[in-house]
Amino acid sequence: MEIRSILKRSVHSLKRNKGSYVACVLVLTLGVLVFVSILSVLGQIRKGINQYYEETNFGDGFAEVIAMPSTDLNQLKALPGISAAEGVLSKEVRVDFTDSTDLITIKLIGVGTDKFINQYQFEGSELRNDNDIWINESFMKAHNLLPGDSLPLILNGVKKDFTVKGTVKSPEYITIMPGDAQVPDERTFGIGFLQIKTMENYFDYQGQVNEISFLLADGYQYEDVKYVLEEMLKKYGILSMVARKDQPSNFYISDEIDSLMAIGTVLPVLFLTITAIMVFIMLKRFIEQERTEIGTFKAYGYTSIEITTGYLLFGFLIGLAGFLLGIIPAVPFGKFLYDFYKDIYTLPDVSFYLSSDIVLLGLIIALTISIASAIAGSKTILHILPAEAIRSKAPAAGGDQLKLNAPFYNLVFDMTGIMALRSIMRNKTRSAMVVFSVIIAFSLINVLFALGQATEKTIVDQADNVEIFDIKMTLKQAYPENHLVREVELMDGVISAEGLLTMPVQLRNKSKKEDLLIYGVKPGSLAYKIKGTDNKYYSPSGGGIILNRFNADKLQLSQGDLVEIYSPYLKSPVTVTVNDIIEEAIGPGCYMEQETLSKIYYSKQMSNIVLIRAKQEVIPQLQKKLAQYPNISGLANQKRNLEVNKETVETVLTLIYAFIFMAFLMGFGAIYNVSRISLEEKKRELATMRVLGYTIDETAATHTFEQWLMLFIGVIVGFIPAIFLKDYLSGVFSSESLVLKADFTMESTLVALACCFMAVLLSNYSARKEVKRYDMVEVLRERE
Repeated sequence: MEIRSILKRSVHSLKRNKGSYVACVLVLTLGVLVFVSILSVLGQIRKGINQYYEETNFGDGFAEVIAMPSTDLNQLKALPGISAAEGVLSKEVRVDFTDSTDLITIKLIGVGTDKFINQYQFEGSELRNDNDIWINESFMKAHNLLPGDSLPLILNGVKKDFTVKGTVKSPEYITIMPGDAQVPDERTFGIGFLQIKTMENYFDYQGQVNEISFLLADGYQYEDVKYVLEEMLKKYGILSMVARKDQPSNFYISDEIDSLMAIGTVLPVLFLTITAIMVFIMLKRFIEQERTEIGTFKAYGYTSIEITTGYLLFGFLIGLAGFLLGIIPAVPFGKFLYDFYKDIYTLPDVSFYLSSDIVLLGLIIALTISIASAIAGSKTILHILPAEAIRSKAPAAGGDQLKLNAPFYNLVFDMTGIMALRSIMRNKTRSAMVVFSVIIAFSLINVLFALGQATEKTIVDQADNVEIFDIKMTLKQAYPENHLVREVELMDGVISAEGLLTMPVQLRNKSKKEDLLIYGVKPGSLAYKIKGTDNKYYSPSGGGIILNRFNADKLQLSQGDLVEIYSPYLKSPVTVTVNDIIEEAIGPGCYMEQETLSKIYYSKQMSNIVLIRAKQEVIPQLQKKLAQYPNISGLANQKRNLEVNKETVETVLTLIYAFIFMAFLMGFGAIYNVSRISLEEKKRELATMRVLGYTIDETAATHTFEQWLMLFIGVIVGFIPAIFLKDYLSGVFSSESLVLKADFTMESTLVALACCFMAVLLSNYSARKEVKRYDMVEVLRERE
């Protein structure tokens, strides 16, 4: 048989229904865009990092000690399961930029030429002199440094100028930020590499290391060597030991990748599901419209499979067009995402590219979804007989299930409403599609906007209600509380000062162990408050500790349980009670009364952090003065931290707004497509109303009322999946250091409602134009 006639008829049908075709392509385009761009970014980052780890022999485990002779590393190498072990000497020092009021810190790392684990890479000149240094690229850019420039550092209270010889990167520092920060800040913290002999001479640590990394032998896991290593390193004052997955830099970026992966899978699944339903409903309607033509083709000897081929052309073209149109914006959108992460992390690749395997997978998924939906929608062709196709299909049997002539409906609805209800009940599948589209669009927009609000609120709330100070001064060691605080309070412009004690500890509950930083806080502290996500404030008391839910679950602890505190600074473990288990948005997750914590370690109340409130006009001068103190290891400006956090949040919000716009387009595309199908079904009905004297607005009102009614139903029902989606995404975006509690607000609900309202409004506007174009004579002469 000649297939060209079938394909030609299909092309004509496509032109006749181009609006529905475009709507399907639009929604599929969005799915392809999100799928290809996000997974390409994630795939590129993950693949690049894994390859980088392999090339540089990134460690399988990491430990930090107070000090250890480098010769004793041979003992670690001799342990079963350890194939290699190395150590470096590291120290955090202050950068003395005369024009800066911030305390700028660099972590110095001493390196030799025979490094095997965590191999570094540099660009520029080699380190030949004692005052040569490499620093990370983002720090150089933030301070407009160039190779050959001078970098003034304070080493043991003495200012020393170093010459920048180039940039350096290491697998340990893909993410570069101090331990208590939430996001990287390239202006106030960086890393620098010196020759090992320079480090040893300046800090008088001859032959010593304080950071250890090791590789595992084949067939061994981290847990196989963990406890043996801990016992061996205990005599050197072990501060922490973690597996590769928990190494701070790797953990941070892995957590970000997992969070973005959730968006990269949830959105495409929703878009592709809507596309499949749209294609299915659209083709079913086309086949109903073209029953006579299909019957005629069969009468001439065409088989059902040959006729179906023409309709599969719809599916193929929708899939191909959606893929091609999705690929075009995927490049700039993916580049935006990649550049965002490149600014935060030291990524191995310097430019973004679409992954060929992801692109191919996107093409396969797009074609599979559209063609499979086309096959499902065109199955009715098999049951069309030539003789029956000559006349219109008889309406389905069944009465007025809702009894629309009952008094109740006549009281609530006018004739327009009754007609809309009858149309909904007569076409349940089509109506369900509109409601489903509204549900998905409303819930997705509501959740995304609520997540953006929760992220911004969490950052601001931390500064307003938890860390209520202007300057955080961290000391190299603890000092007596009274003397330290009194000295700071006497400085010009200081309103108040409050001490805080932090200590690295290991909490143990039977076989469970967790390395944490415990905060010693005063009961009723005015500068640092312990606040849960339930908006309640907690105060440490009675010698017990407060744990957040994350750490309590890892240690399998409940309120009232006993837990042991281990530390290299303690002669023996100390047992304390878990007073409270809380959920906190941001924080260390482990608290104790400052006086109790001081007694465990010292004979009197001590502090190694001072939280300062000061007059705004004197803060720059005060910071500059405090930075000169030799015992200060860190100086954080709360306003600066808030600005950095807000900059990161603004970028995240931009991404969220882009997804919200996509959700709006998805909702509009689906509603518009089904609206056109509905108009085709009711064309003779609406044309009859025009002949009877109804105006264009009155005629279109029946269709409009139907759309608004389904919008109302979709919004009401949309809260149900929104709750589950909110909880799921909140969990995905939460981590050990951040618990995100998103709640629907009036603003998020109104934004979601406005987007759905606009989608229906645009669809109804298009419907009115369609009704206006009716040629009533031709419409009434058409055969269904």
